[in-house]
Amino acid sequence: MTSPFHKVVRKISHKLDEYEAAVVDRYTAVGENLTQTRVRVKRSLDSQEKKLSDKLEHCEAAIVSSYTTMGEHLTQTQERLKDKLNSQERKISEKAAHLLSKSGVPKTLRDKLSGECLAIEAEPLDSQGRVNSSKESFDPQEPRKDSFDDQSTVTSDLECSYTEFHTDDAVINKARIPREKVALQEFISRGAFGKVYKGTYNGQLVAVKTMSDVDSFVKEIKMACTMSHPNIVQFIGHIVFAVSDDLLDHLNDLVFVIHYLKNPAHSLTVSSSGGLTQHITGTVESF
Repeated sequence: MTSPFHKVVRKISHKLDEYEAAVVDRYTAVGENLTQTRVRVKRSLDSQEKKLSDKLEHCEAAIVSSYTTMGEHLTQTQERLKDKLNSQERKISEKAAHLLSKSGVPKTLRDKLSGECLAIEAEPLDSQGRVNSSKESFDPQEPRKDSFDDQSTVTSDLECSYTEFHTDDAVINKARIPREKVALQEFISRGAFGKVYKGTYNGQLVAVKTMSDVDSFVKEIKMACTMSHPNIVQFIGHIVFAVSDDLLDHLNDLVFVIHYLKNPAHSLTVSSSGGLTQHITGTVESF
């Protein structure tokens, strides 16, 4: 007959076997779950890596295509601009030839324009497609006798950036004089607000002042209108027009103020240094 002690021992042994089997089953299930999770994570990583690789290839192809298209567009634009510049150069050359063929153009101006046209055609383009040109030097002391009337046709054809100055000021309008009566001879000096030239008005020796600022010009005219001294200076008038003259620096010399020494005893002379000399006791600075 089995004793109670042996019965208790068998029960404890059965319980231990049951717990051991449960623990083994539990660990087996956890291991299988971990294996499945690892497989799923690996598959997900492989899928994401493939997607990223595809996206990188697509972006690289898009960038290459964009830069290729941009390069083709820039090349086409460069060709169009080059054709346009060549067309403009041909038009300018044709227009210059047309101007030079007209009658009334001074020989000096014709020679100068011809030389500049040839220089432009001979100049190579720089890296930015611009013509390398240098400004032609000139001697301001060289005597010239070109009248404003000789340049009227040239001025109109060149389409200057300045046009005739219009004002309702009675003082300014009353002081206008015909430009064909004024002729420049030579450069005298440069002042703070303009340049002074020796010239003639109706054959009489005068001083011609050029200015480019309209406001300063109006003030100068109004001040000059008050000048009238038999032994010093008298204001004659003004011309308001852009004039093309080799003696001037450029076409932007817009306005002209005319003075002259009324008394022949105090005539206008040009010193060796190019300054304006007035042989009078009190020097009046009109320019």
